Amino acid sequence: MRVKTTAAVAAGLLAGASAQNSTATCADGVYLIVARGTNASLPAQIAPVDYPAVFVPYDGSVENGTNAMKLQLTQYNSRCPNSKVALMGFSQGAQIVGDTLCGSIAENAAEGLDLDFDPTAPVPASIIDQSVIAAVLFGDPTHAANSSWDRGTSRRAGLFPRTNFTACQAYTPKIASWCDLGDKYCDASGNQPNNVTHGSYFGNYTEDAVDFIVAQFNASKANGTSPTTPPPTTAPDSAAAASAPGFMMSLVGLSILTACFL
Repeated sequence: MRVKTTAAVAAGLLAGASAQNSTATCADGVYLIVARGTNASLPAQIAPVDYPAVFVPYDGSVENGTNAMKLQLTQYNSRCPNSKVALMGFSQGAQIVGDTLCGSIAENAAEGLDLDFDPTAPVPASIIDQSVIAAVLFGDPTHAANSSWDRGTSRRAGLFPRTNFTACQAYTPKIASWCDLGDKYCDASGNQPNNVTHGSYFGNYTEDAVDFIVAQFNASKANGTSPTTPPPTTAPDSAAAASAPGFMMSLVGLSILTACFL
């Protein structure tokens, strides 16, 4: 089974991944920058974003995390301009990934929730074009129904849906955002929102996320650049997974993000 093969490949890359945790080195494969969910512990994987990840003040935490991710990405791009980067975020972390790519949501998007999101510019397009091959979002509270990168079962908006996609529309092939029906944060207008759905993404979609990032990685290697067209829909085999050393271990370890929900 490919699932078992993928897990075996990831386990075999454990030693290599730990060596790539250092900010002084450039990853041989994919460099994964991860923004955790609210109250989740800081995962010891390739490049966790160091930010508060708190409920109060939520808006300040998001701004802090977005600035931290932008700085981390900018510095890594400067040091390793030919390296391939994937961004990943769960819950509040997903909003941070979105804000990094698209800029902050409208200041009045959370009207009635006593939140005030200050304007935050996206990371420069030149950095995204050169380095970022994929962005994976799970349970994004700024989820906008029927966006071009929308995946999962939800067809409704999140708590504070993103309305302006101008800055990141060009990155559509690089973004995959999973939101399922019943998630109280990304599918907030649903009839029966719950916490269970919000914590189910890693159990349901980790393999899909692996497939997406591996396909993006392989496409970027073939093109010699960060891909701007969707990757093939065929699932990669274990050899393809092995061609991206380091990041597989991070994806396996991301299950700890489900320990605490937004």
